[in-house]
Amino acid sequence: MKPKLLISESAIQRAILDYLQLLQNQGKILFLRLNAGKFPIQNKNGKWRMLRGAPAGWSDIIVWKPIAQEIGINATFSFLRTYFLEVKSSSGKLLGDQMAFEQQVRQLSGNYQVVRSVEEMKKILEL
Repeated sequence: MKPKLLISESAIQRAILDYLQLLQNQGKILFLRLNAGKFPIQNKNGKWRMLRGAPAGWSDIIVWKPIAQEIGINATFSFLRTYFLEVKSSSGKLLGDQMAFEQQVRQLSGNYQVVRSVEEMKKILEL
């Protein structure tokens, strides 16, 4: 039996971000990579301070994709569909804050998805 190849979450995320950047460069989507937590940064005077990222539990990536929907003869309604994407490895599971955020998004009828590969993300975004 062949050992199962495990790809790290960071490698999956890098591949997804690279693909999303390509799509954004082509004008097909907009996306934002979120970093949760606090990060020390140094200003030009050499002083350190903490920079606050996204709140704990927020998805790794937010994608906005334009959608055109026909609503009648010669009439089209256009809008941006929002996707909250949480990147996980093949064995990765959501943590407490992530589950709470997923529940909040779903309660607001939002689109929250756990993605484990570029191919899975492409299916979700209907690319």
